Amino acid sequence: MELYTLHPETYEREIVIDEYESLVWTERFIEPGDMKLVLPATREMARLARPGTLLNLSTSREPMLVDTRSIEDGMINVAGKTIEAFFNERYIDAMDLTQRPWWMIEYLFWIMQTRGQNPGVRYFPNIVSSAPTSSAGTSVSESIEFGPTHDAMLALARKYFVGMAVYWRPKDSGGKELVFTVRRLRDRTRGTAHPVIFSPDLDNFANVK
Repeated sequence: MELYTLHPETYEREIVIDEYESLVWTERFIEPGDMKLVLPATREMARLARPGTLLNLSTSREPMLVDTRSIEDGMINVAGKTIEAFFNERYIDAMDLTQRPWWMIEYLFWIMQTRGQNPGVRYFPNIVSSAPTSSAGTSVSESIEFGPTHDAMLALARKYFVGMAVYWRPKDSGGKELVFTVRRLRDRTRGTAHPVIFSPDLDNFANVK
């Protein structure tokens, strides 16, 4: 498992950071993920972990954006969040919506990006959308208040249990891009067409006492 910086435009791997003392990297289904990194207080480490730097793990596709950095007792303490947390830098207007919950979250992302007026201009120019194509789900009605975008999206996600993430993916033309996506649950309990089965015989339910 390697920690490294990402290029801010191409999202390609740049510099490996292997001198850290500790790293906590937490990804979540609904809430934004976060990371805490402790590095030796050197000039090079301070440069690599400055606020605004994109970090990624070799085992993850959800990069973290460095938010704060402080030096104490010869160590650099770095904190960051997954990118959707920074949608709060953009505000949305009050509105009433009647649609499926995942569609509402996707719509708020689109409003944040374009303000609903100029689809050619994006507030976060390097993030595209990957909305679900399925029409499954029940429509609901919600009143959205004026305020930070991610707060409004998070309120809907918590209420209707819809996951959110910004991850990188390969582009057909080469390179990588960042994608915002909503993640809806699928019922895998017995009685569905494709249930999930846990069993020691299948080696997916071990150390049972």
